[in-house]
Amino acid sequence: MKFKKYIGIVLIACMLISAMFIATACDGGNTEENKKTQDKEKDTVTEKATDDKPSENNTQQPTEQPSEDNTQQPTEKPTDNVTDGEKIDYSLEFVDYKGNTVTSMSGVMSLSNGQIAPIANGKASFKAEKGDYSATFELSDHDYKCDDFCDFTEEITSVRIPVYNKVTDTNKDFYKSENGAGYVHPGATYVKLRGVTSDAYEGERSYFIFRPTRDGIYNISVISDNFVEVGYYGGTVINVYDNSLIPAVDNVVEYSIRKSSITTGDSAVCVIGLTTDGSAKDCVLVIERVADMPLSTEDLEWIVPTIEKELTPIKLSYHNKNVVLTNLDLMSPDLKLVMNESDGYYHLGTADGPIVYVRLSATIDYFGFDPETNAPNLASFTTIIDTSRMCRYFFDEEGNPIRKESYNQIILAYKEMLDASGVYPLDEMLEYVIKQHGEYVGWWDSESSNNLYSMYGMSQPPVENAWLFAACIVTVEDKGTDGESALLVNPEGATSLVGASDTFYYNVNEKSNSISVELTVNAAEGISVEYDGQVYTADENGVITVTIGETRTFCIKGSADMSEPVEVVYTYAYI
Repeated sequence: MKFKKYIGIVLIACMLISAMFIATACDGGNTEENKKTQDKEKDTVTEKATDDKPSENNTQQPTEQPSEDNTQQPTEKPTDNVTDGEKIDYSLEFVDYKGNTVTSMSGVMSLSNGQIAPIANGKASFKAEKGDYSATFELSDHDYKCDDFCDFTEEITSVRIPVYNKVTDTNKDFYKSENGAGYVHPGATYVKLRGVTSDAYEGERSYFIFRPTRDGIYNISVISDNFVEVGYYGGTVINVYDNSLIPAVDNVVEYSIRKSSITTGDSAVCVIGLTTDGSAKDCVLVIERVADMPLSTEDLEWIVPTIEKELTPIKLSYHNKNVVLTNLDLMSPDLKLVMNESDGYYHLGTADGPIVYVRLSATIDYFGFDPETNAPNLASFTTIIDTSRMCRYFFDEEGNPIRKESYNQIILAYKEMLDASGVYPLDEMLEYVIKQHGEYVGWWDSESSNNLYSMYGMSQPPVENAWLFAACIVTVEDKGTDGESALLVNPEGATSLVGASDTFYYNVNEKSNSISVELTVNAAEGISVEYDGQVYTADENGVITVTIGETRTFCIKGSADMSEPVEVVYTYAYI
């Protein structure tokens, strides 16, 4: 029994050893064929297991730190709601119709990914991962018309938003339209057109008013995908024409305005009309200054030369003096004028010769008189400036105007200094005025139709003398120097006396010899009145009072020690 028991134990041990041997033999026979067979069998098992039901152990787990390619995974600490990864630049720019940045645009841009970017000086930018984003704008500038949104894409990372002006200050009094007409300005303006919302207004013209603040040449055109015709319909909001006054070339109107037409007040306007066939409900109206206006004399401001010296009143005419004006001999080759630096006047022949005067308000008789009216053929200078202008226009070598001078104010300033003689000593300013105006209008130009000498049949003097037709020499002759030549005077008058040689006789205007006259003379020291054999002198107030009786003649005289002229004023009344 024990043997049998041992035999069983041995058999079991042999079986175990045999099994171990087989297993070792199978594993230890590491041939290439056996390895391929084992791999094939393993793959078959794996594929079958996958097809049946995937195990959680077969799902790929995320790494602790995402790789560069794992862009869809959020970072551990998000930044601006954008995951880490490759970021690119996106940009926005507001531009005018020429593509220039509109630097006045400012505000905020909000993006669909939660980012916010400031808009400053017409631009904005942000960084984000490559992708598509929509954006909206909140703008602080309300003077312009533009879109308030845009879209960015992977391909479109830079967006430009066109910006247009708005129509402003609608003129409700514009009579051509019941809705008035809005004002537009240089640049591109977004405008709405009539004639598209109702058949009743189809094709009706839309008016707009352009008030230029700068002279120049402007092109007026439209930007539209549909038919819009542009035209110029007048220069005021009252007189508006039915047809365009300026033909459009390629639907562009060239409008010109000079500087003289622009004022600070009610300056000229340009009425623009846009006509549509009903296919356009809006468009962009473009007004572009393309060139300067060629300079015109009417655009220049008048320049008035400055009188450097202080003018002195001239007193030549008194009722007891006869002022005689003698024209110069312009045909004489010996005619010579010399400036006297001490008085600032021209003198004849030498600096100490007679003062040469100019007829300003006095009659210029050199060219004679009209036989029918007896009026002088050439009006006086003061008369000329009353009806027109003494002036000169100056041009460069190419004929372009460079300045213009007016002499009216100068003549008026000298006129204030004149007495009844109407003349003033010739100085450099009067010389300049006469020469400049005369040369400009051709008064002594032998080839001009305005040549005064040819016009009135006069001989043409040497050119250096021709401008002196209004010049003269003044001589003063005393009147009433004795009783027989006594001057008949009215109740008020004046005279000028200097020294004992000045003695003038006067006759009171007779009303009745039986009526006495009280004579009052206001005079400085050295003046006396002789009447009926008696001499009357001034009282402490400088007044001489004389009763004139039946004898009507009296005499006013100056003393021997007088060296300067004294003006004497007298009045009388019947008593």
